[in-house]
Amino acid sequence: MSASGQSDNTSRILNSPSHTGGVGLGDGDSLTARESEILALVGRGYTTKEIAQLLHLSVYTVSNHRKHMCKKLKCQSAAELIVLAARQV
Repeated sequence: MSASGQSDNTSRILNSPSHTGGVGLGDGDSLTARESEILALVGRGYTTKEIAQLLHLSVYTVSNHRKHMCKKLKCQSAAELIVLAARQV
């Protein structure tokens, strides 16, 4: 896939209605804008490695964001985060 194709795809994903706005958790501990971006991509089926490449981040950084999201969203596993993310899409 060309660099411009990835850029267009990234813009489409990040500007989609399901992506805009953070996920509120009710107790003041909401997801950051970057965590919301990653959650949207997880919900669309992207792997950690694919998200890292798409957003020009390291795999370690994306993994950390996913861990923080799991804590904030009280997920028991990565699979639970994926299911939650898919419901948000």
